[in-house]
Amino acid sequence: MKNLYPAALVILLLVSFTVVKTNKGRLYFPRQIADTTGLPESYTSRHFLGYDGGGSFDVASIPGNIVKYDAASATYEIMTMKAIVKGNALPAMQKPDNGVVYQGQVTSTSSFNGSYVLNGLKAENGQVIDMEIRDDAVYTLQPGRIDTATVRTAAQTIAADERRKYYYVTAATLTVLNYKFHAVDNVADKVAKKAGKMSKKVDDLGKNDTAKNGAYLKVKQPKPNVKTPALFSASDTKVLTDKTLSVQVIPIDDLLKK
Repeated sequence: MKNLYPAALVILLLVSFTVVKTNKGRLYFPRQIADTTGLPESYTSRHFLGYDGGGSFDVASIPGNIVKYDAASATYEIMTMKAIVKGNALPAMQKPDNGVVYQGQVTSTSSFNGSYVLNGLKAENGQVIDMEIRDDAVYTLQPGRIDTATVRTAAQTIAADERRKYYYVTAATLTVLNYKFHAVDNVADKVAKKAGKMSKKVDDLGKNDTAKNGAYLKVKQPKPNVKTPALFSASDTKVLTDKTLSVQVIPIDDLLKK
């Protein structure tokens, strides 16, 4: 393969690579492209990297790279060995004030179950995933740092009809997925829970109400000084963590016009 730049600069790869790491007890499912009703459009419309969240990755090193869109997985894959940035400048990092994107459950029938927006996490029949999606950090190239001349040199080696799939990354977002699996409640479990709630209500009436003129008047109890239960209170199984990486991009063809 011929050199695209001097040795000190990066080499554009014409074949893609992804970071893959297998954790014991964890299965990675094929990415399913699905309707994502239930998740905010501001999240589902992002450009996701084809990334295995179980591996390690320096998110700060992503802005400035060239990526290629893969229609089969609807994700983007990094095509350069390092960022193409003037002066090797690092991107600016910002922590969102409120990074919560989604809190809820994923079932086997959820439209986004097993899709790339959850990095392939999938609930099987009879399973529920308690899920919190939270943006952790955003890394953005500072103005004037795109090394346009080097990008042009790299782009000239790519056929024009293929080049439309290539993009330059200007920002990267690290999103954390906190989740845990548990079994779906069966009918007996639901009946038992409902009976338990009814029993508690009867006990509360006996302890907290007073009778006056044959009518019960509810005595308002002071609020306990405790925190609201966490999202993952439905089960005692271990909370696990995964990640997604999404990028903001500029078409390579647009940079060739500048």
